Amino acid sequence: MTVPFPSASVFHPDWAAHAATVSEATMNATVTIRHGSGSDDDWDPTTGPGAGTDGTVTYTGPARITYDVVRGYGERDAAGQDVTTRVVTVALPRSAPEQVADARITVDTVTGNGLAPLTGRVLTVDSTGWSSHAIEQLLTCRDDQSNQPGEA
Repeated sequence: MTVPFPSASVFHPDWAAHAATVSEATMNATVTIRHGSGSDDDWDPTTGPGAGTDGTVTYTGPARITYDVVRGYGERDAAGQDVTTRVVTVALPRSAPEQVADARITVDTVTGNGLAPLTGRVLTVDSTGWSSHAIEQLLTCRDDQSNQPGEA
């Protein structure tokens, strides 16, 4: 497609802000994100990573959680223990504060459009980024399938 003038754009300048509302309508969960920990008590040998309850809350609100079917899952050794992890993408609204790697996401609730078994799970943020048009913030997370709070 040829644009008639170099300063012309195919997209309206506020297109991303408008489209962000559509993205927010597809959110399927509410989450609490914490970063940092004031103690070494955030790891339990039986249940694995804690929710970082003594960390700073950096976000509470809607999110869209999807398992990454392309990267799937992996098995690895962690301190002599076999663990299975799944790659999960968590999308936050455009207006959410910027998040950082190593934060912990606790899935508080899941809507009828989400995966009910995710409720209560703790995910660890591996990397952060934005969708191509800055419609939503994307967090690539790890779901440790072997160690979750409340599981023995």
